[in-house]
Amino acid sequence: MVLILDLPVEILVRILDLVDPRSLLRCRETCSRILLLIDTTEILQFAIELFASGQEYGPSFSNPMLNSSRLDILKQHQAAWGDFKWTHEETIPMPSGSRWELVGGVLAHELPNNAITFWKLPSHFRSIQAEKWDVTGLDFVFCEFGMDPSQDLLILIELPLWSGPVINNTYRIHLRSLTANRPHQLAAPPAVLSCIQEVEDRNTTYVIQVSGDHLAVHFNTRHPDAEGRLVVWNWKSGQVEMIISDDAIRAFVFLTERHILVSLLYYGVGPSLAILDFMQESKESHTMDEAVQICTFMYPTLGPDVHPVAADIRSDPSPAWRPCSDDVPFRTAGTNRLFSVFLWIRARHYVHCVLLCVPLSTFTSCLGLQETEGKDIFDWEAWGPRGTRMMINPDHYPDVCPCCVHGTRYAAIETFGNNDLRIAVDILDFNQLAIRRELRNARDTPSRLLRNPNFHLGLDRMAYVTSETVIRNNIFRDEVRTSLPYRVRAFTLDSTYIPQCAVMCSEDGVVVVDMGTREYHIISI
Repeated sequence: MVLILDLPVEILVRILDLVDPRSLLRCRETCSRILLLIDTTEILQFAIELFASGQEYGPSFSNPMLNSSRLDILKQHQAAWGDFKWTHEETIPMPSGSRWELVGGVLAHELPNNAITFWKLPSHFRSIQAEKWDVTGLDFVFCEFGMDPSQDLLILIELPLWSGPVINNTYRIHLRSLTANRPHQLAAPPAVLSCIQEVEDRNTTYVIQVSGDHLAVHFNTRHPDAEGRLVVWNWKSGQVEMIISDDAIRAFVFLTERHILVSLLYYGVGPSLAILDFMQESKESHTMDEAVQICTFMYPTLGPDVHPVAADIRSDPSPAWRPCSDDVPFRTAGTNRLFSVFLWIRARHYVHCVLLCVPLSTFTSCLGLQETEGKDIFDWEAWGPRGTRMMINPDHYPDVCPCCVHGTRYAAIETFGNNDLRIAVDILDFNQLAIRRELRNARDTPSRLLRNPNFHLGLDRMAYVTSETVIRNNIFRDEVRTSLPYRVRAFTLDSTYIPQCAVMCSEDGVVVVDMGTREYHIISI
């Protein structure tokens, strides 16, 4: 009988290379020979390091000559994030206009002349070069835009015409090339989607999300005679996948390639989150009561005379995200994502912002229970205390920036100082595997553990938060405890505090938005 250890080393490596990283780590514990083989083989070490850092192979991984260099580049990339060793810093004057987006390493800013300017942010370690271009000469006026640089996709929403000789109450959603300013070649002609606006409302706000072949738009109307609407299309075929008309939906984000996570606020009922399978929903307009809700996640019970007033959800990249270039050595894994859920609550004439940080694994584990046990409603105690981290209105997280999350990192502004307020950028990282590994290996861990998570780092520092966050106030009926560990790092900025200052997070750095000087400060590794 031939044992596996009797096989040639080359065959053993080929076998182990087919094993998923989590199982590969278990294989290290079987015997000393397998341990030595795994720890001295570049391709296996690269797989483990990718897994631990929340990354996955880039499209060009088929070249085996790159294995050794990729491992070194990955370690340098993670070390640069850990120590904030920036390789590129640049300040860009902010053009006129108030809309901006940061998606897939591309920063976009709307110009007042019905145009958009774009900057591709550089990355030293992933060999991405900086680039700038404009989209101009549009023959229609748009009120909102979104994009997916990985698919060269630009989405522009054109308002309905409620006045003039020809009235048309239909939104026209244009699907165009991000770089060539023409109808997108993968969209079914004429590369325009449509959606009816039932009542004229120029105060409607829009949220645009793209995940692979699917485009979702939330039309959040303010008109009392109209309802908000969440629509999902297959943007390549033009087919509608789901239409839900319900004001209870306040925010949404793609959870997986077929699931959407929505934040729900019902009058007189506590706030909740729900997962929808948009591939199974009716293609006709319907309400949340008529929808097939796969899972519902309840918040803690609110206190008396406490009312939710608004909500938002942030997560990036999308589940089906692919990098723009085939030459990147690695990218953020689709399974390594954080959802920052914001809930604004009015209590005693004061509005608090409740930030709830939830990793994808918390939601997917509940999806697994739904499939195996049929459980579809999760009370707070069943999912929140150990699977999330809740923070109540920390004064160094005053605003929500539209692009404050990437992967498992959440970026926010912190202020410190007495007379002369200063600014720091906090990066909260919820990569659980990396945290466990660092806590196990770091010799100086005890000095970096924060027993009180209600902290101010203030200076350039790093710490691990492993103790519970305990919320005792009038917002919730009972005391709320959450314990999901995270690592926080902070670096200071060379400027005084500006109330309108915000920060955006990308795969390779951050962008500080300074509305006081109207500048973008681009900082990348």
